[in-house]
Amino acid sequence: MPFDRVAYLEWAHSKPAVRYNLSGSSVPILEPEQVEFDWGGMRFSGPNQYGYVPLLEAIASRYGVGAGNVVTACGTSMANFLVCAALISPGDEVVVEKPCYGPMLEVPLALGARVKRLPRSFEDGYRVDVRALRKAASRKTKLIILTNLHNPSGVSIDRPTLEQIGDLGETLGIPILVDEIYLDFLSGRDYQTCYQLNRCFVSTNSLTKVYGLDGLRCGWILADEKMTRRLWRVRDYVDANGPFPAQMASARLFPSLDAILARSRTRCEENLPQVAQFVQSCPDLEWAVPDGGVVCFPRHRHQARLNALLRSLPVSHDTLVVPGRFFESPRHFRIGFGIDKDTLAEGLRRLKDALAKSQSRKP
Repeated sequence: MPFDRVAYLEWAHSKPAVRYNLSGSSVPILEPEQVEFDWGGMRFSGPNQYGYVPLLEAIASRYGVGAGNVVTACGTSMANFLVCAALISPGDEVVVEKPCYGPMLEVPLALGARVKRLPRSFEDGYRVDVRALRKAASRKTKLIILTNLHNPSGVSIDRPTLEQIGDLGETLGIPILVDEIYLDFLSGRDYQTCYQLNRCFVSTNSLTKVYGLDGLRCGWILADEKMTRRLWRVRDYVDANGPFPAQMASARLFPSLDAILARSRTRCEENLPQVAQFVQSCPDLEWAVPDGGVVCFPRHRHQARLNALLRSLPVSHDTLVVPGRFFESPRHFRIGFGIDKDTLAEGLRRLKDALAKSQSRKP
């Protein structure tokens, strides 16, 4: 099993420190004093052999499923890995969206899969083309991998499209992994977890990006009970019981999630117009407007100019964005706008200044 470098994560772990960091992909991290939390009776260890029962029940209740449909994991990254490891053997055919968040592609490759790609094109607003998916998938396909909201663009998969994807998976007998780590930024019936639409879906999520509770590493998988038994067996290979204090704390926070979510949605709704105004004011940029979340993925008209700008931006403007090469899109860059509005405004001003100066230079 060749675990090659995951280029984006290596960059994220060693990126330059700047004052105006527009490379983040979540709301700010919460501290205990910012939420209602009862520390009484906290323990370092306790019964959690196949999940801490109060946490399993809290997740199940939030989604209207049974506790037997829930597998916990240390974050969404581990949840996605568990699903892939449970379903993929060397030589298996897997369909992965393009562009995508790096590990969504790197994990199947490390597991020896033959990967086919499903284009989510800029020209089509990063929407999922079900006809293209029908051409890419077959009865030989062992897994389809998607994100909703799409990372890096923030575009959603609407309910009718998800229903068609579910019907395709059911017809062909293909499980469909959907990373829903950003989905809770949206509201309404159309944005319920895909697992509630069709049991061929396997959804993953966590308390990280939307809720600012990254350090708890509280992630989960929703799947049918046959699949969850398979997933628990895989988890035995990598994490026998999980961090008990983090699971206990996470279960206690579930009653506060709606209040945290409301603050997160308000922040995004307030910040997105700033980003839209920025993109519209830069002649070299175009974008697909995100449906929600805290990331977007503008495209630059001149790749050479963009490359030079990205190299110099941290030093010349004390500002950072994520280069699009980490998402197979070298003419793009990802902006994270979940930060406080004043820092965002100054970061965008500096980025705009850098873009304007790059126009006057030859590539």
